[in-house]
Amino acid sequence: IRRAHEILERRYAELAAAGDFTARLEQIYHAGQLDPDSAADRWMAVMDQCLAGGRFDRCRAMITLLASLPDVPASQARFIFRVARADIGLGRWAEAEALLDSLPAGSPHATALRAEVAFCRGDFTQAEDLARAALGQAAGAAREGFLFRLAEIELYRGRFGDARAHGRDGLGIAQAAGNATGISRWTNLLAEIEYFSGHVRSASDLVNQALAGLKRIPDQERDHGLLASLLQNDALVHEAAGDWQVALQRQEQALEIRREAEDARGAAQSLHGIGKA
Repeated sequence: IRRAHEILERRYAELAAAGDFTARLEQIYHAGQLDPDSAADRWMAVMDQCLAGGRFDRCRAMITLLASLPDVPASQARFIFRVARADIGLGRWAEAEALLDSLPAGSPHATALRAEVAFCRGDFTQAEDLARAALGQAAGAAREGFLFRLAEIELYRGRFGDARAHGRDGLGIAQAAGNATGISRWTNLLAEIEYFSGHVRSASDLVNQALAGLKRIPDQERDHGLLASLLQNDALVHEAAGDWQVALQRQEQALEIRREAEDARGAAQSLHGIGKA
């Protein structure tokens, strides 16, 4: 039986490499029969891709697959965190909250997900309070992700001063770590803060700075999702300057990246931008 799983895992890996998502599910299943811990890591990596791209149709399939994998107790909290995120994206907020109760007390991930539920329900004050609480519960390098989400929520609420201060803190963390992608990501967020504050020239300078930094990273290591976001923001600052031809080109470039990555949410944003231009 083990030999059969090995053969099937290799065969489905070949098909998955060609872009067959169903084959990817089969590969993870057979890998799970051989090495449960490795399969758990693969499941989470693919689930993260589905969540990042807004592919909640695929998240449903990933959740179904999870029931067929061997139990990995050490990964249960990480599974629950991702399933709850998918439930939020699917509008199943009650189901997400029920799952969160099974996470460890004081878990920053649970608090952050409750912030997301509050955000989806339009309770932005509670969302900000919970995001700040999650940041307080996090420790070490994990704090950076929670800090980023808090800054995003502050930006959404128009709290530009607080968002800018947290953005600069995050940029300092990325610079201290020598994280080139992180530096571009935080610089991009600071550009958005400046743009919505009405400081278009500053926003344009920051977008250009972030783009230049990201393009210095080798293509195979580059975060193409971040690149698409930067191209979209570059389009916005060109719109504000009335340069619609460049805005259109940037949106088209972002759309190409997002379609290749099967980023459904991002593709919709790019199509909206192309329609405006």
